Amino acid sequence: MNSTFEWLPGQTLRRKRDGMIYQVAYKVICRQGDLKTSCNKVIRFVETDNPTPFESVTASQVVEWIKAKLGPDKVAEIEEFLKNEIAAKENRATLTSTFEGEN
Repeated sequence: MNSTFEWLPGQTLRRKRDGMIYQVAYKVICRQGDLKTSCNKVIRFVETDNPTPFESVTASQVVEWIKAKLGPDKVAEIEEFLKNEIAAKENRATLTSTFEGEN
């Protein structure tokens, strides 16, 4: 079964003078069938003198920034970690017991 990933930016820290986003908390969610797992992380960006105006920043743009800053290897590492977490959930034994003869 294929895994799907959703990258969600959360709380941001911005400079007061111009609203430049310099830190973002983000969440990555992995779904596979009925199973779901996620991880939360924080990333900092290099401050610039020519920031994108905060009012025009979109969530998808912030996700692009996060992935660009991480690089493809780190993105793949995070997604692989989450896929392994799903696999571990699939492989966990379900413990059941039958108690016969109890009153």
